[in-house]
Amino acid sequence: MDSSIGHGWSSNSSDCCSWEGVTCEPIDNVSRLSARVVALELADRRLRGKLSGSFSGLRFLRILKLSQNFFRDSIPLQLFQLQKLEILDLSSNNFSGSLPPMTALPSLRYLNLSENPLAGSVDSGLCRSLRYLETIDFTYNKLSREIPSGFGNYSSLRYLSFESNFLTGELPGDLFQLSKLAQLSLRDNMLSGSLVTELGNLSNLVDLDISFNNFSGSLPNIEQFSIASNKFSGSLPPTLSDCPTLMVLNLQGNSMIGLISLNCSAMVCLSTLNLGSNEFSGPILDNIASCRRLSIVNLSRLKINTQIPDGIKELNLHNLSVALRILQHCPNLTALVLTNNFHDEVMDAQENLDFKSLKVLVIASCRLMGSIPNWLRGCTKLLLLDLSWNRLVGAIPSWFSTFKFLFYLDLSKNLLSGSMPTSLTQFYTLRYTNISCEESPIDFPPYRQVAVHSDHELSTNPEFELQFANWTNLARVQHIEDAACFRPE
Repeated sequence: MDSSIGHGWSSNSSDCCSWEGVTCEPIDNVSRLSARVVALELADRRLRGKLSGSFSGLRFLRILKLSQNFFRDSIPLQLFQLQKLEILDLSSNNFSGSLPPMTALPSLRYLNLSENPLAGSVDSGLCRSLRYLETIDFTYNKLSREIPSGFGNYSSLRYLSFESNFLTGELPGDLFQLSKLAQLSLRDNMLSGSLVTELGNLSNLVDLDISFNNFSGSLPNIEQFSIASNKFSGSLPPTLSDCPTLMVLNLQGNSMIGLISLNCSAMVCLSTLNLGSNEFSGPILDNIASCRRLSIVNLSRLKINTQIPDGIKELNLHNLSVALRILQHCPNLTALVLTNNFHDEVMDAQENLDFKSLKVLVIASCRLMGSIPNWLRGCTKLLLLDLSWNRLVGAIPSWFSTFKFLFYLDLSKNLLSGSMPTSLTQFYTLRYTNISCEESPIDFPPYRQVAVHSDHELSTNPEFELQFANWTNLARVQHIEDAACFRPE
């Protein structure tokens, strides 16, 4: 293997136990001259080339960490004959070929081969003798075919991930015999079948992600999970909508029906609620603010018909007005997506609402009438604002300059008019990009959702879109485009 590793490796020192990344253990607790190598930890050292099979000479090696390097070609078979090896981390390299047989690693507890282009099927021999294994991570590889039976032998397994591979077929029945399994990620494969009955056997499972597969049937009952973009149907099971430990509920892109029936008073840990692109109907719960930790809400593409309380009917409020009045009482709300709801209603510009913690607001593709609402003025923490594909009229308010952190702005496909406010030239975090499309936008514009939880800028090219408006000063528009492209050092 090539590259400079660190202290000792390029010198003439014969004492390898003094080399950087090497840990030794004396044989007799007296002399270092009779020490044996028990750990080799060389992660993120920019190592490259083929991995040598000479590791088989390190018979007492317990820890081998070579992640985040540039190793290529196949993993040497000799590596899987180390009887004492407990931790093997080869993640984030460029290893290729198929998964080697691992039947000669009886002491292995941690196995991470994620983020390599390993291909082929998962060898059933993998599941025969590794009874102490607690972690298996095959995320971001090119594994295909079915997951073999035999995982029930891993009685100590707590974490299992086959995320982002090309696996097909149904899950083996003994996979649901893992009583200690706490995290299971099968996201982004082509798996199918029903999970309802079997999942109940995983008594310690707290984190489940089976998004972007072809699973079907009714919803399983689980503490925390994401099942986005599958084929689940039916209504929310009571044990799920009443779970006090549930933190993330992501059901987006299924065929769920019925009312949005959540016991918000009991769901004290819920922080993310994503019900978008289902067949749910009815009102937004008036007690949703009881979920005190709720920070992300996506109710896009539903059939929301919020009931207007008798006491405020005389105010002539619309469903959108009532929904926003309810949601403003979620004290930690940072992201709100209501795309493709409340069609043809009026956006009340004078509504007095308080969303002071909001960082992401998307109310697009609703054909809303009215003007840009004045209550947005108080959303000074906004990073992303999308009001596109509506019928909003009037001018862009001058108080848009208060959005010091705005990173993505889309007001396209509206009927806005008037002079372009000079305040837009102060958006040095924005860059003009024409992202107009012939179809309505997706629920979230392209950015990483993790940014919602942090104070950092969103990890994409900043954009703003003001197309299809009736501007009276086109010269100023060009000036704003130039200013938006300017980024101070």
